[in-house]
Amino acid sequence: MDDSDVSGVAGEQITMKEEKSNLSLFAKIRRDAEHSLCGPLYAQPLEWNVIRVLRLLIYPNFQITVWYRVANYLHYKGLSWFAYFLYVYMIKAFSCDIHPMAKIGAGLRIEHCSDIVIGPDVVLGEDNMVFNGVTLGKRLRKDGVDGMPDLGDRVLIGTGAKLLGLIKIGSDAKIGANSVVLKDVPEGCSAVGNPARILSSVNKSTIAVEISPMSNTLSDVER
Repeated sequence: MDDSDVSGVAGEQITMKEEKSNLSLFAKIRRDAEHSLCGPLYAQPLEWNVIRVLRLLIYPNFQITVWYRVANYLHYKGLSWFAYFLYVYMIKAFSCDIHPMAKIGAGLRIEHCSDIVIGPDVVLGEDNMVFNGVTLGKRLRKDGVDGMPDLGDRVLIGTGAKLLGLIKIGSDAKIGANSVVLKDVPEGCSAVGNPARILSSVNKSTIAVEISPMSNTLSDVER
């Protein structure tokens, strides 16, 4: 990947960041609450009532989402110092490191918020689900290229998964627990293992392909 390719990808990330920040702060928090009330990936119908809302408000997983939203809002309104204080509070209170500069679409659902790390240049789409121990961050490579993941919508990231580097995860993808993902994952596919293999459904047959750490291509290992 040369400098022009990196610049192009970075430009696409910036465009996506702008598009995913159109909703207001309260609209995003409402969508986050709806995802929390509806169960994983909206598996249950939405039901608002006093008991469920009170339980949601004292739920640490939802609290960390709200604190991130407020810190993110303050940062992009030019109040970086206030955002930084909230950021430090989140780390100390919840053992959860979600940087205020990260761009996360509405409808975020966090399960078991401890030990989650989301870096400043990460882009997440809407209605994503993140389990504990997940890391979305940088990867240092021999050619010096660095960056952070760009995720689509409705992505499920399992416990302990690590997504590193300037990679793209397609919408409706699923990342298995403790997987280490260093390359792109196509839309609607699952990634499992270390290094991650891609499981996809083509013509009603399952194909497993292995991501080679030294290549940008996918190689079939099982059909």
